[in-house]
Amino acid sequence: MKSFKVYGAFALAAVMLVVMALLFSVPAPVTYADTVPTPISAQAGSGTTGYLVVTFASASAKTADGGSSAFQLPGYDSLDIQYVVDQGTVNTTTIKLQYSNDNSNWSDGPNIVAANAADADSMVQAANMGRYTRVYFDVTNSNAVTWTVIAVAKP
Repeated sequence: MKSFKVYGAFALAAVMLVVMALLFSVPAPVTYADTVPTPISAQAGSGTTGYLVVTFASASAKTADGGSSAFQLPGYDSLDIQYVVDQGTVNTTTIKLQYSNDNSNWSDGPNIVAANAADADSMVQAANMGRYTRVYFDVTNSNAVTWTVIAVAKP
């Protein structure tokens, strides 16, 4: 009977050690880069942290409505968008995101800036969806207005 108590005490101690090890063990930290999808080779730019820098327009003079180059961003959920506009002569402009799965038929997303008529710069965050993403410039006249639109795509 005495040996049963000794073995029982050892078994209880072993179980308690396992439970304590499970409760107080610290898992290896998961870094953000562990969840980053593999970038598509056709994308412009690249980051080392799983983010992707996308330049939709770089000091680009706009005199007519039109879309920027389209980028394949299906693995990215959101965009941190910074824009800078230089109004030489006033050309009220609205710029918005557009999304597509076939790079041909475009669906309007949110406005990045609406009815801009003065020099400005700002940052906005927007959701990303679909396979392709671009910025669409809607201008009111043919006066040149210069836009820079850069986004950080985040998984």
